[in-house]
Amino acid sequence: MLRKVTAMELFLGRKTKLKYPFSKFRVYFNAVAGSIALLISICLLLSYSDALAIFIYLLLSFVLTLLSLRLKLYLLERMEKMELEEDYPETVEPERCFLNWRLIMIVALLVLVLVFPVISTLFVSPLWWFIGFSGFVVGMSLSEVLLFLSVAH
Repeated sequence: MLRKVTAMELFLGRKTKLKYPFSKFRVYFNAVAGSIALLISICLLLSYSDALAIFIYLLLSFVLTLLSLRLKLYLLERMEKMELEEDYPETVEPERCFLNWRLIMIVALLVLVLVFPVISTLFVSPLWWFIGFSGFVVGMSLSEVLLFLSVAH
């Protein structure tokens, strides 16, 4: 029997559904926080800037939402894979060591992205700082909602 493939599954490149490990409160909170941040940001940008800044803000929010969704799905797949492994060998395999370094690099990049808005206040104008910071907040919040919708719950 053929199964209908959704656009989300094509984008994510998965055939099986993962299980959402967090509470629904987290999803509701992120939906509300992301929506409020999006509305307030658009209202402020409509009042104090031009259409180009609004377009860049929406584009940045969209791109960050998709990138953080891919990152969260990758980490969720890794979590489930590690839970399914029952036997842990005594010695560390080279492939496993490479994956550990990969996860460390992902965490380091995430910390860098979180610290970047504070450091960037020294170099960019307040408008572009606001666009970057609020785009990041909206992107991370709405990706959690999309993650919940794309996995089994």
